[in-house]
Amino acid sequence: MIANRNLGIWQFVATLTATFVGGTILVVYTAYIYEFGAGALFGFLGAGLGLVVFAYLAKKLRRQAHEHNFHTLADYFDYKFGKNARISMALVVGVLIVLTLLKQFIAGTSILSTISGWPYDSALIVTSLVILSYLLLGGFKSVVKTDIFQYALVLLLVTVVAVSAATNADVGIDDITRSDMSITLIISFFVYGFLTIWNASELWQRIYAAKSDKVVKRGLIVSAVFMLFIGLSIALIGLSVHAKFPNIDPSQAIVFGMMNLLPPAILSFGVVLLFAAIMSTADTHVFMLATNIAKDGIMQFKKRELTNEELMRYTRFGIVGIIIVITSLAYFFRSIIDVALITVGISMTIVPSIIFSFKKKLDPNAIIASISVGIFTVILLGLMNKITPESMVGVVLVSGIVLGIGQLINKKIQQT
Repeated sequence: MIANRNLGIWQFVATLTATFVGGTILVVYTAYIYEFGAGALFGFLGAGLGLVVFAYLAKKLRRQAHEHNFHTLADYFDYKFGKNARISMALVVGVLIVLTLLKQFIAGTSILSTISGWPYDSALIVTSLVILSYLLLGGFKSVVKTDIFQYALVLLLVTVVAVSAATNADVGIDDITRSDMSITLIISFFVYGFLTIWNASELWQRIYAAKSDKVVKRGLIVSAVFMLFIGLSIALIGLSVHAKFPNIDPSQAIVFGMMNLLPPAILSFGVVLLFAAIMSTADTHVFMLATNIAKDGIMQFKKRELTNEELMRYTRFGIVGIIIVITSLAYFFRSIIDVALITVGISMTIVPSIIFSFKKKLDPNAIIASISVGIFTVILLGLMNKITPESMVGVVLVSGIVLGIGQLINKKIQQT
């Protein structure tokens, strides 16, 4: 269920980095680099800083997880703030994981369909069955083992693909320094990169699984360095495609660029890179959501602790159900960028509660209000057709203000 809480530093770095660099990062960030230039790199800079800051808070979290048997982000909120806070957090995290999975499946299926010539639905079924098979067989250990393999591929191949694309596109200094971003968009990317670290359930799960405080601290800092390196490589791919093909659909930049800039031998490596990245993120989120269903759903419904055997059985059932649901959703919803932006907005609703939970005794009602108003804001912006990177990152301010007001109201009530 949690790899015996015995991850070493390189296992930690490999599985964390491989999970972060999924289909969304490769497809969406290449699209942003293609459209806006090098300014989109501020998202990776923010994420790197977020990992370094988190490294100095995560040691205590790891010790609490080992002592109180945490498996999910909601376990932590239950321990700190009670059952109602747990339920709210579990629901939002569940929605986020579904959206993140949907992005991976859309990305993988679209790429496989485009490159192979298979129909979209056939490519979708192949992608789903491969991930389902090894998750059922190996649980979280299989996630870690495949992530290590996929991480090595991503690290090697993203470099090869980036250099090959840049060479064939004859990228110059003007292409590399190009940035069409406004200052508000640059700030939004940086803030999102920094804040998304805090609500990343996959990061929390790996901290729970680390075998020592040293692994957590050094692992997060080393992961930050690798994240920046991969970000630079992705930027080089996006800039290369723009230099050679300046008028294509940005969402197709990475696939179009690979098919037109890479020689056949390197193209094969590129396809492996894309699927290694997509699977390493998808399998993690399938397993996390299945664990959430078992611990935050079935266990709460039964109102008792589950045995290890029950926990594994319900998690396996969850894996099968989740794959079926996500495969169905990916069949009908095929716009990865729209799904990505909505995911950003919803993820921002839980960030204030997570950050202040390390230092403050939060009121559970304030947490619920903060999350609820944040989600309402995302829905309202969607209805107003205002789903942009800036507006979705701005949701964190709304949730933060509501959390602060809720804390003040609770303080007044206590004084009364």
